[in-house]
Amino acid sequence: MRDEEKPYVCIRHGWIVQITPRNAAGWRGLGLWMLLLALPTTGFVALSAAGLAPDIMLAVTGAFLVLVAGWAVVMIRWMMARSEIVDMKDLEAFKRQQKKSRRR
Repeated sequence: MRDEEKPYVCIRHGWIVQITPRNAAGWRGLGLWMLLLALPTTGFVALSAAGLAPDIMLAVTGAFLVLVAGWAVVMIRWMMARSEIVDMKDLEAFKRQQKKSRRR
């Protein structure tokens, strides 16, 4: 897939990573991922409202947190595979080089 066709832009600055939808396909993909998160969240809220015993609720909460952490890791990897990666270090070096060439 060419960079112009990729649905996401990933901006990296060291350990900081920001993934942003770029076009309609990116927004549809993000919406699908949010829908996938809404389903287990709805189930967790329903179980929380059911008034389960504290030890069972602790286990359900732990399982939900592990599920959400796994969901986040998979979503990030999926989006990064479909992203144009922009490294801020490269961009900053390019800007410095442009400034130097203008001064001459």
